[in-house]
Amino acid sequence: MYKRLELHNHTNESDASCTCRELTELMADDQVDAFALTDHNTISGHKKIQAILEETHLPISFIPGMEYTTYYGHILCLNLKEYVPWENINKHKPELLFLAARAKGALVGIAHPFSYGWPFARVAGL
Repeated sequence: MYKRLELHNHTNESDASCTCRELTELMADDQVDAFALTDHNTISGHKKIQAILEETHLPISFIPGMEYTTYYGHILCLNLKEYVPWENINKHKPELLFLAARAKGALVGIAHPFSYGWPFARVAGL
């Protein structure tokens, strides 16, 4: 069985123009089985989307997440239900942010691996 997933989405909680409601309705209209919200450096939209889903009973699953902006590129975290501070990231040890997010149960990876080149991958030990 195949599932339709959209795992990298932004709203106007960070740098996109659509609201949490618009994104949720778009995903449901497109018959996506599950979608993630991965706004930059914030989880402020999570509660909004959960409330929309409870109110509307749309047949779609929500995956909370976030996309961190770092010195070396963007780190995508899925299943991140609790905010992990990024403001004090150690630019010489970005793996500490990976470990902190993973400790909260998140699946962590580089969001745009070819946008920032190999320096980030080398520093992160990838």
